[in-house]
Amino acid sequence: MTFEDRGRAAIRTSSRYLAEPSTSLEDAQAAIKLLQLALCDLIMVAEDRQRRLAQFQEAASHPA
Repeated sequence: MTFEDRGRAAIRTSSRYLAEPSTSLEDAQAAIKLLQLALCDLIMVAEDRQRRLAQFQEAASHPA
């Protein structure tokens, strides 16, 4: 399972949990925190990939 897959699974699970009417306030707050962490992690991965892609494109445009 990739890092992104784990993040997506956490987001799906938390979202379903928040949609459940019987979820307590404390549990909802914990699920929201999990969502925040998962989104931050996914954003960091996306930004890293974007930087690496830019580096690759730069290197490709200036062959040695």
